[in-house]
Amino acid sequence: MESANRVVGIADGDERWLDRLKGAVERLGYPVLGVLRGRDLLIPLRNGSLSVLIVDTSLEDMSGLELLSVIRETDTGFPVVVTTSDYSKNLELACRKMGIIFYARKPLNFEVIRWIVKRHMKPSEDEEIFLTKSAQRG
Repeated sequence: MESANRVVGIADGDERWLDRLKGAVERLGYPVLGVLRGRDLLIPLRNGSLSVLIVDTSLEDMSGLELLSVIRETDTGFPVVVTTSDYSKNLELACRKMGIIFYARKPLNFEVIRWIVKRHMKPSEDEEIFLTKSAQRG
């Protein structure tokens, strides 16, 4: 049984990019919570329902940097990928200072995004049991 916290949160103010990102991640078999507004990710994040976030710098209700700042107030290490159409070096530097795991400029390389998501997903309950038993044997 999959644990509830193996959901990928995606926030992008551009519905076309949101749909493309959702499709790319869903191909990995993970459930996705895709939203246009950053605030719609805050409750699932605080409830521990999400494993990784993909956040664009332009959302309907706030900037991605503002959302990242809110996230970092409570969780300094949560894995966040930032996507953007803005090629400003200052924006990239500000995001990197907030401890993101990857900064991706559009057009996106979906293979790289999928690899990053897969690498940062929390293990399911079954995987956790297997890893624990393997470590005890080894």
